[in-house]
Amino acid sequence: MQRAALNPYLITAKNISKLPTVLSFHATKSFSTAEGGCVISNDHDLIERVTSNLNFGFINTRETEVPGINGKMGEYNAAIGLAELDSWNEKKALLEQVSDLYHEAAKTRGIQHKLIIAPNVCSSYALFAADNPEEAQVVKSNLEKAGIEFRYWYGNGLHRQKHYYDSAAVSSPVTDHLASTLLGLPVAPDLDSIAVNLICDQLIP
Repeated sequence: MQRAALNPYLITAKNISKLPTVLSFHATKSFSTAEGGCVISNDHDLIERVTSNLNFGFINTRETEVPGINGKMGEYNAAIGLAELDSWNEKKALLEQVSDLYHEAAKTRGIQHKLIIAPNVCSSYALFAADNPEEAQVVKSNLEKAGIEFRYWYGNGLHRQKHYYDSAAVSSPVTDHLASTLLGLPVAPDLDSIAVNLICDQLIP
């Protein structure tokens, strides 16, 4: 499989544009520094503003010239990132292998159309899209009984957060559907075929 050709999220020098791309390096991401992230753009002025905003509002001086915070990546997280780079090719290959295991396990069970995995999404994600909330509830119960952790990918939806209870909101049927049917499944570089098959066994209502 030519993953690079199929990956719509591949960032190269050729497709970096003025429109900023924001990357998360959170622990749940394929490339991780545990916390932190970066902004990619070829708009020099934009990157200068971002850098200033994340560095106390400094612009080539120690004088705060614009609103800013201390948003710089700490040395510890940077060290994690450097260590991650040292073994990135190996980790990338392992995550792709896990995706392949999910592909094969889902295919043998006839549920490949319900699984969203790399290269169609980040290689650290494996998502199960139930047809309806009732199916999701059955799969949820199966996973819980098997002791397999999972999450409703979008929680209850932003509009159902307590902070927004009193806010006026339009009908959000797509959000409601995704929130009640999309489940996040385990992904880790060391996930083997036994584990993946056990997980996929629970996805059959």
